[in-house]
Order: sequence, then structure tokens, then C-alpha cells
Amino acid sequence: MTAAVVSGLLRQRYSFAAQPISDLGIGPNAWILNLSLIATGLLVVVFALGFHWCLPDSPRKRLAISLLVSFGLCFATAGVFPEPSPDRPVTISGIAHFVLGFFVAMSALTVALFLISSGLRRRRSWERYASYTRLTAWLVLALIPLTQLFFNPGSPLFSVGVGGLVEWALFTTWSIWFMVTALTLLRPRTRDMLTSSSPRSG
Repeated sequence: MTAAVVSGLLRQRYSFAAQPISDLGIGPNAWILNLSLIATGLLVVVFALGFHWCLPDSPRKRLAISLLVSFGLCFATAGVFPEPSPDRPVTISGIAHFVLGFFVAMSALTVALFLISSGLRRRRSWERYASYTRLTAWLVLALIPLTQLFFNPGSPLFSVGVGGLVEWALFTTWSIWFMVTALTLLRPRTRDMLTSSSPRSG
């Protein structure tokens, strides 16, 4: 997100409110955003592997970790395959950017968040964090179609010109979840509570 802000500030006439973040992946200084997308995706994979060792083993956990890894890899492809230029026909690269880098990535993340929330809700002392994760999942789920509606020229919401802000809300929501989760699990006492706490009865 920091790289996107820097890239947007360096881009003349770029509108944070109306334009997609992906617009910064083409044109001047496009490497700033694209490199950050690749780095973020790979860091998510590293996060997922660390998260794997912190959670009690279960089929739900294994599926959630697999989805987090899928999210990271798909998100990285958005940097490898930038969006197509507006004045050029749609290419395979552009399709990969939107399908893998957005729809598949966001879908995998949403399901992973619901699975994590469901698993942790049954652990004593982690119910509050599980509720936060579930809230994040619902926000991401709601903001995905809203982002598309505000960017779709055929939608009545397109004329409002705030599609960029909606997309920033989406990206900020899940970015904060990763940071909160990482900082929480970096504390040994908290991590030990997760692995040692018994599931709630009933």
C-alpha cells in the first residue's frame, strides 16, 4: 500500500479517488507498483507457512493455509502481468491480471478468512480475534463486488467517481488483518496460548 501511495504521488494527474490501483502498473514508474505486488504476494506465502506452524492441525487449517498460499501466488501474478493499456486491445496478460490477480486471489482470501475464523472461534481466549477475522471476511466479501460496480462504466455508480476509494478500502481491510495477525503471533505468549488452549466444549 505504501508503494502504491508513492507511485500515485509520482504520477501526474493520477486520481486516488477515481482510478484503480492497477493503473499505476503501466506507464511511468510502473515498476514500483508491479514489484511491490510481487513482493507482497511472496510475503503472503511466507506468512502462510509461518501461520501453519502456529495453528493446531486440522483439515480446516490445511485448507485455509492452502488458500492463503493461493492468494499470495495469484496476487503476485498481478505484478507479473500488468493490466492492459486503455488504448490497446485486451491481452492474455490483462486477463491474467484481473482474473488471477483480483478475482481468484480475493475469492481465495475470503474463504480462508472464514475458515480461520471458524476454527479459532472454538479456541478459548481467541474468540475476539475470531470475530475480528470474521468481520474482515465479510467486509472483503462486500467490497469485492462494490469495487467492480464503481469501476463498471455500465453501472449507475460509475459516475460517482469513487471506485478508487472503494478499492483502497478493500486492500486496506485485508492488509491490516495480515499485520494484526502477524504482530499478534510474533508474541510467544500469545502463540503458546493458541497452540495449548483446548477447544470450547459443545
